[in-house]
Amino acid sequence: MPTLAWNSTCHLLDAAIGPSLQFWAPDSCNIDTAVAMTVTSLPRLEHLEFPQVHDDDDDTDLISAAFMIKLVSSRPPLRIVNLNWSRLESESILTSLLSAWPTLQHLCLGECSPITDTTLAALSNDPPLHSLELLRQVELTSPAIASYLRARGSKLRRLDLHWSKEPDALVLAALASHAPNIESIQISQGGEDFTWGHTQFSEDLVRTCPRSSFIP
Repeated sequence: MPTLAWNSTCHLLDAAIGPSLQFWAPDSCNIDTAVAMTVTSLPRLEHLEFPQVHDDDDDTDLISAAFMIKLVSSRPPLRIVNLNWSRLESESILTSLLSAWPTLQHLCLGECSPITDTTLAALSNDPPLHSLELLRQVELTSPAIASYLRARGSKLRRLDLHWSKEPDALVLAALASHAPNIESIQISQGGEDFTWGHTQFSEDLVRTCPRSSFIP
């Protein structure tokens, strides 16, 4: 049975597949993958799915800074970036590079780590997204979410959030005043009991965002 070595795979990607590739889900985003990429590897790439974490103690799943820097240097016209269940070498490698993707419309960060309010602050300075997934991001605070919505909620159509406690009025007010196009909102409690506060928030949300569908 013929086999294809890793180096050969990278050569094939760069020379034949790369220039036409629009969707890519690499198995690894380590230094070796970064070395194999060139600035002309992925000129048409629009949809990128990063590898998911299979073992928290295994660094082979780690998304390296070297890979992210090389990706940005190639300047692909990314519209969709999926980092759900991914693990970054550091949060700063994402926040410092988001501005390099002005075409980005859909960003998935569900259970991606590490993610804090710092990421939302960075997104507040970038072009508005159409979709933002933040499920199970327990470190995010309501003030940071509300601040992001006030800054960049104008084009947002989908928002997925996690509440580790009862939601307050900050996010609701920001949605009402700065996210007029919101159509889908999903909220996860991460296993906590659904309280009266959540129920009241759901009712207020339906009244505030009549175009949206709410998924608890």
